[in-house]
Amino acid sequence: MSNLSATAFYPHIAWNVEAAFAQTQARPDKEFAERLCRSYRHQIESFGGFGGSGWKNIAGKNQHVHDALLASDIEMVAQVIADPTTTELFYGLESNLPGTLEGYLVNPTGVMIEVVSIGDRLIRLAEALGVSPLWYPESFGHRKEPVDFEALLAVIDSALGISVQFPNPYPREFGIQTSRGIMGFRAVQALYQAWRLKSLSVEYGEQIVEIGAGAGRTAFYAQQLGLSNYTTVDLPLGTMAQAAFLIGAVGPDHIVLPGEARKEKAIRIATPADLLEGQLKFDIAINVDSMTEMDRDHAVAYASVIANKAKAFISINHDVNGFRVGELEPLASAHRLRYPYWMRNGYAEEIYIFPRRRSWKRVFG
Repeated sequence: MSNLSATAFYPHIAWNVEAAFAQTQARPDKEFAERLCRSYRHQIESFGGFGGSGWKNIAGKNQHVHDALLASDIEMVAQVIADPTTTELFYGLESNLPGTLEGYLVNPTGVMIEVVSIGDRLIRLAEALGVSPLWYPESFGHRKEPVDFEALLAVIDSALGISVQFPNPYPREFGIQTSRGIMGFRAVQALYQAWRLKSLSVEYGEQIVEIGAGAGRTAFYAQQLGLSNYTTVDLPLGTMAQAAFLIGAVGPDHIVLPGEARKEKAIRIATPADLLEGQLKFDIAINVDSMTEMDRDHAVAYASVIANKAKAFISINHDVNGFRVGELEPLASAHRLRYPYWMRNGYAEEIYIFPRRRSWKRVFG
């Protein structure tokens, strides 16, 4: 349990929760698969390459998916969207990879570490929202009492003003069984990030762009919180991963793929070229766990667009790669608030406010 002790905030709690894998039987959607193929070809035409990042090697794990998209193999693409866990599509984004289920069946310790990590972060979410008091170890030592997750979700509902749900659109998604669906690690992280965006949108506006959006969970929860003008920006296969989650979470009619016409209140998936060439308008930008994984030139290019167009920028990244977000030159003139990220040990949450836009004191004063 050494990994748990190093990463969990409350590793000593007497956990009593049910781990589960989703049993979803998604229907292959050939019409959406056709849209994906058309969009993918459009993206490849404008794709500028991976630069010096490691995503080229990760993309190579899905060469067969790339080939199917370019060849318009509708049957295969539809099957991948219906069950992306048979591929490496979520590599680096989610924990649902080929062999995950089989691995957990023979590794109960691994299951417990994952389950505790999820429950641990739900407590932290409630603490961040202020609906659960922070544990005070100086007086009370380690927190050990069991946690009622359904009660915790109810008070989180009250803080967010929604009924939190955990959509599980494809099979074998792993997490904690709740009355709202199987709750995974990334879902709890996304709830926090959507809440942070909602909080800042009151001052800075509701047009959001997310650079490197994973499976699109933050976009989903942001929409639930009323942020209906949301754009994700990602590499070509990253947009496929978002499509695989969002088609089941919001439906194909509420997704706009790269190269498609804008649609009101739909989550828009865009290309790096769309952002870097100035085609996107946004008030707030967010990047989670990816900007320092790019090569520095690409990161500087993104930071430059953000500094020129955004009113605020949220960065949630660790500091152990070749550079830190705060070292990127285009962000030097911004006011920065930096503090430990509530939801993961070793990560910094930084909020950049660009002085020409709005008053720093109105947000942090």
